[in-house]
Amino acid sequence: MSKPSVGSLVLYKIRPAKVVEISDKIEIELEGGKRKRVRDKDVVLLHPGPLTSLKDLTPQQGEIEENWELLDGSEVEIGEFSELVFG
Repeated sequence: MSKPSVGSLVLYKIRPAKVVEISDKIEIELEGGKRKRVRDKDVVLLHPGPLTSLKDLTPQQGEIEENWELLDGSEVEIGEFSELVFG
């Protein structure tokens, strides 16, 4: 699995976050502008970015159930599933 970089969109505790700095830990910006330093294993890379602001995110329409059925129980990374559903 790919590692996040500055500007990446990640998932932290089921919420979206933007990576703002990487050192010994990853600093993320949460919705509302709050920042938090977390471990690499505490986030899941959703998109490599670049993302300038979480406010830029908009809901997308996709064929979730149909693609889930196509996978027929196969395991897939969330990023790969997102690409399949939303293109």
